[in-house]
Amino acid sequence: MVAVTTNLAVRAKRLDSSSLVQCEAEKLMISAYGQQVGVFLTPNKQFRFEKIALTVDGWKDDGNSVLLVEAWAHVGKAKSAQRNKVLADVLKLVFLTRRIKLGAPSKKVDCAMLFLDPQAATVIQGKTWGGAAVSDFGIRTVVINLAAEMLSRIKIAQIKQDIRIGGFP
Repeated sequence: MVAVTTNLAVRAKRLDSSSLVQCEAEKLMISAYGQQVGVFLTPNKQFRFEKIALTVDGWKDDGNSVLLVEAWAHVGKAKSAQRNKVLADVLKLVFLTRRIKLGAPSKKVDCAMLFLDPQAATVIQGKTWGGAAVSDFGIRTVVINLAAEMLSRIKIAQIKQDIRIGGFP
């Protein structure tokens, strides 16, 4: 009976762990970054190559250059799976850059990885392979400042999303 109770409790916890707040924050981050660099970034741009489909959080193509943006709305230190998500986003930016350049060699492609929190950004900064990769590939790491109220909402959402809190395994 304990295993069933635990499973039900975990499922109930997962239902309460919506990522809508993070999605809202990522949209604000992309808009704020677009304003910083003086462009409108189209959200959720999908690219297709053969049978592959990829989506980036923000995108701008002015004919001569492309700006690709990924955002991660997280506050605090990243856990292992979260680090992997950020590194997968970096790989996605590198892959898309290469594919765009194959189709249009003269097109300039710029990439940025957006964060809400300097501590979260450490995943791809400093003496880590992620930091070396973004440096080698020219991906900008940018911390976007949003209102304190939004940061508080994200912290609350992160607590709700952590199934370890509240005695769950």
